[in-house]
Amino acid sequence: MNVVLHHLKSINHSKTTSQMTTDSLQATIQLQEIDETVNILSDGVTTLNEDRQRLINESIHQQQILDSLTKDCSTLKISIQEQNAFLDGTKVNQEILQQDLASMGQKVTDMKTRSYDGTLYWKIINVQETIGQQFTLCLAFF
Repeated sequence: MNVVLHHLKSINHSKTTSQMTTDSLQATIQLQEIDETVNILSDGVTTLNEDRQRLINESIHQQQILDSLTKDCSTLKISIQEQNAFLDGTKVNQEILQQDLASMGQKVTDMKTRSYDGTLYWKIINVQETIGQQFTLCLAFF
């Protein structure tokens, strides 16, 4: 501000004192307005820098959350694959057990129908179904 006043004084050296005072006042007012504008702009720049830093911090936080969720997703995918493999193994075991059960059931049935005194037994299964089919066939002929 002093530099501007000194510059104004050297330019207006030949002017009268009253003109110089008026010019000096106008220059001072203009300098105050410029100073206010610079202060406003400086505050705006400070606010923008604070916002930028806040956004950088928030971006870092969001990236950390994304990384954590990606890791959790991968872990969950592996866990699901392991569970599916276990269930497939359990299914195969269940099928084997069902076959063993059916085989044992047949052995028990065979043991019940065996005779150890020389008598021969015949087991006719699905008698009602067989008779029903034959009866239907007989009716078809009439």
